[in-house]
Formats: sequence, C-alpha cells, structure tokens
Amino acid sequence: MADAPGSAPVPREPAMPKPKLVTSREYKVMLRPELFNGDETAFAAAVGRFWADLGARLARIDIPVEGDFGEVKAIRLIRFFDTDDQGLHGESYIVRERLDTESEERQVTLKFRHPDRYVAGDRVMEAASETAKTKFEEDVKPPFVSVFSFSTTADLDAAAELGTLGDVADIFPGLKDAVDELPWEAPLLIDWVREQRVSADTRNATTTVK
Repeated sequence: MADAPGSAPVPREPAMPKPKLVTSREYKVMLRPELFNGDETAFAAAVGRFWADLGARLARIDIPVEGDFGEVKAIRLIRFFDTDDQGLHGESYIVRERLDTESEERQVTLKFRHPDRYVAGDRVMEAASETAKTKFEEDVKPPFVSVFSFSTTADLDAAAELGTLGDVADIFPGLKDAVDELPWEAPLLIDWVREQRVSADTRNATTTVK
C-alpha cells in the first residue's frame, strides 16, 4: 500500500525470510543395543528380527516396508566430540566423526539442531572443502517430536586431527561467526553422553509413507 501524498512514510515490517527447503524427513527409532550383541551372524539375525517386527507394526497403520538387511556393506566407527563442559552441545551443535574400519576413510559432520525451522536454517554451515555435502532435514524423534537439522559433512585426511575446537572451526569456518565466545583452544573429548559406537551399513531397506 502506497503512502498518502505529503504524509510521513509508514514503517514496513521486515519481510520474513523464506524457510530453507527440507530435503528429507527421518523418523528415529530408538533401539536397545544389548539386543544386537554378538558376531556378524548374530547381529544379522537380530537385525532381521527387528525389521520383521517393525514391518508388522507399520502394516497396522498402512505403511509398507521394502528391502532387507541381508548384507553388511561397511562397518564404521562413529564418535561424537565435545569440550569438557559440553560447549558445543550447549549451543545445539553436534560434531561426529565416521571411520570406515576397512578403507579407513574418514568423514566429519557438523550439525546444528533446533525445534524452530527458521532458527535451524539461519546458520552458515559451509565447509572449507569443496567436496563437502550440506543437507537440511527434519528429524522426528519418539514419541513424536520434530527437530530440524542443518548439517555439513566433509572428508578428512587420515592424518587430520580433531584435537581442539579450533580444528573443527578450521573445517567449518562459519562456526566461529555463530558462537564466537567458545574457547577455540579447548581440547575435544569423546562425548560419552552420546558415546562411541560402531555402525554397520546394510543393504538398503526403506519404508514408504502414503
């Protein structure tokens, strides 16, 4: 609406930024790790039982499942890092390293999670590496809570160190602009709240929501 001639300009409200496009939605299923202990054969059998049970439960609400977990493609060591006082966690950031136990390929991910879609998307998540991949997702956690996740994953050289918070900021420069008060020389420790764990990537299995 135009201002009337000779009148004082009417202040305009700033335009609401467009929300970042959500590229996927993940439904998180919490597992009891003690049910998956044992060698590869025992692990495969436990996963098979889980998938059959999940499929039966989802069928009750007309959500079909496809595929199986019949083949382990890769086993990766997954570690989460934070400072001793959990400075990253306090700012809603997560740092995760994945190491393929056979190829020894390493990846590091910086993730920002927040229940507000606009807050989650208002972050500079680019990495120094040109081959890094960024994605914006919605995670649905039990019982049914949505959290928006903005993350970037970059490859790491075998000799690269994740010794201090500053090492993470060197990989993801936007981190310092977002939380400039963090102690960048603080050593990174394994975040035992999230723990160190092993992940087995299996043949693709999916569910489809109609």
